[in-house]
Amino acid sequence: MQLILYITMHYAKSKRKNIKSICNLCRVEKDLSWDHVPPQGGIELTTIQMETIFSLLTGNKETPRTSQNGMKYRTICSDCNSYLGKEFDPTINDFALSAGRYLQSTIELPDTINHKVMPQR
Repeated sequence: MQLILYITMHYAKSKRKNIKSICNLCRVEKDLSWDHVPPQGGIELTTIQMETIFSLLTGNKETPRTSQNGMKYRTICSDCNSYLGKEFDPTINDFALSAGRYLQSTIELPDTINHKVMPQR
């Protein structure tokens, strides 16, 4: 189990499915959807415990929140989430998976590793 710190953006905290709030991307009030950070295709989703940076800096001992499938927020609407997932997440996921393979490799790697990326994405 990992311990992850998070900084909260505009976040509608609720377990209900339809949460109307302002999307952080299109700035329109819509139903917000769960968005994994980083995108779920680029990492193995595991159970994590999250503490707020406020509780660590102030020494206020709050019980860490547990998420069974990685870090996710309700900060963007399903339209923006779908667009990002289709247009940008595959590129981010490819880079994250490649970097993970380099880091987990047991062979000796050179000092410099080149990886083809699409910076416009």
